[in-house]
Amino acid sequence: MGKYFVFLLISVLLIACSSKVAHKIKPTLQWLTVEEVQEKMKTDPKKVLIDFHTEWCVWCKKMAKTTFTHPKVIDYLNKHFYAVRFDAESRESLLFKGKLFDNKKRTHDFAIDQATINGRLSFPTIVYYNEQLERIKVVPGYYNYSMYLDLIKYFGDNHYQTTSFEAYFD
Repeated sequence: MGKYFVFLLISVLLIACSSKVAHKIKPTLQWLTVEEVQEKMKTDPKKVLIDFHTEWCVWCKKMAKTTFTHPKVIDYLNKHFYAVRFDAESRESLLFKGKLFDNKKRTHDFAIDQATINGRLSFPTIVYYNEQLERIKVVPGYYNYSMYLDLIKYFGDNHYQTTSFEAYFD
């Protein structure tokens, strides 16, 4: 009888512990490659954001660890966007909308072509695209999760079609 009691006690403890572990699993942002996004757009168009970052960028790392891990941001982005993280110093070639991009210097040609504002490129910079992969806006800088949630709702809820960026955030 004592053996059965010990077995039952251990079983109950294991089940209780495993259910607590299951509740601790955090949602994750579904990061895709540029190629994967272009393929998905053929059958299930969504808005797209590309997070241009570098390995040495402190604010890029902070945004990756805090903003992009916040459950509300993750939930909204996964529902409304395809998200891409692109290392602006990557050495890999890529094809975007039929054009081949390489890294011939320190910064990838794709980052220069897509994320430059007035001839300047800074990190982090996030570029937003509509469902036809047409660029909507280039937005440089770090955003905490609450500011970023407002930002992605501006694009995700189509406010950009009726309200200027400046007026929306004024």
